[in-house]
Amino acid sequence: MVLQSLIGQIELDQPHLIVLTWSTMKFAFNDKYFAPILVIGSNVNETIHYGQIPLGQPNLGMSLYTEENAFNNETYYWQVHSAIGWLPAGKISLNLLLNCEAGKSIIYDSLRFFLVKNLPNLKKELP
Repeated sequence: MVLQSLIGQIELDQPHLIVLTWSTMKFAFNDKYFAPILVIGSNVNETIHYGQIPLGQPNLGMSLYTEENAFNNETYYWQVHSAIGWLPAGKISLNLLLNCEAGKSIIYDSLRFFLVKNLPNLKKELP
């Protein structure tokens, strides 16, 4: 299963840092987990081109887990994830894709998307 949603169309005057945070819960230990995919579309010479934004995980190897006790006395484990990447300048559309294995279930929750503007003068202002 793949779920796709248009985040929106934006115009950026300079590249921005992207930060994604989200949590997931799998219902079976052997189920595969897929990170969200961020796709951009841009209009070049009257033709729309699509591409995937490469995202990396900061502090690879560090994971945050939290435990939830359900009403049926089962314990579910949530994992909190993050990813970071660069979004190019220009007028673009952003799409988010979430997916899981056929016949399996996964819960995505608390998905947050941040754009961080490069502030070159910030270093000059800090003591």
